[in-house]
Amino acid sequence: MAPHRPSPIPLLLAGLLATPAGHTLELTDQRGVTLELAAPPQRIAYLPPAVRSLLTVDDSDARLVASSAFATRLIRQGLLGKLYPRAGTLPDATSNGWFAPNVEALLATQPELVFQTIQIGAGLYEPIEQAGLKVVGITGVHGEEDFFTWARLAGAVTGKQARAEQLIARFETEGERLEQALGNPSHRPRVLYLMSLEPLRPMVGGTPFDRAIQRAGGHNVAGELRDFAPLNFEQVLLWDPEVILI
Repeated sequence: MAPHRPSPIPLLLAGLLATPAGHTLELTDQRGVTLELAAPPQRIAYLPPAVRSLLTVDDSDARLVASSAFATRLIRQGLLGKLYPRAGTLPDATSNGWFAPNVEALLATQPELVFQTIQIGAGLYEPIEQAGLKVVGITGVHGEEDFFTWARLAGAVTGKQARAEQLIARFETEGERLEQALGNPSHRPRVLYLMSLEPLRPMVGGTPFDRAIQRAGGHNVAGELRDFAPLNFEQVLLWDPEVILI
């Protein structure tokens, strides 16, 4: 297999420029919006579950001041909760535990920078900007490539670009090793990855997790979908998944 070569797009999106005079950080997010920061921020609110990118690149939870109930629950349930236990207890700065911001709660944590999803609409990040906070917009619609972009954005805001590139290289190496080990199985088990139970919300195609299911030798039964609309249980029965991840 030919080695993966990162496209120039995420490199540009996560570009960092330091000016000798003012040491200003110039960062371009996944909206194409450029932000200027006087220095690496020490207080960051990271609402989406991609907060794991910041944790692993920074190798610390010291900068984090807020997240969402959804993101912190994922942290507590996995290895990250053991490595960075404080991250699993961050204040919930959302109004619904997912992505909708609670601007008052967010302001109370005094963040210098806020990471927020952009793929569900401007209503999730514009109120934050209107409150005077700087927002780094991220999305998960470009497949596995988004993992690399999130890592590079984390490297940019923390000044740890070299560590971000090392983690990306390791991710790619392990992914290629898995594909070679699994080959092309004649039968791929049907997998349903549920983001939530109430409502039933599947991990759809085109997402990094869809690619992860493929790498692990499975077939994502929701892979033909492209939006995160709730399911009815009848659809789950029609898909007849052999494996359900929750």
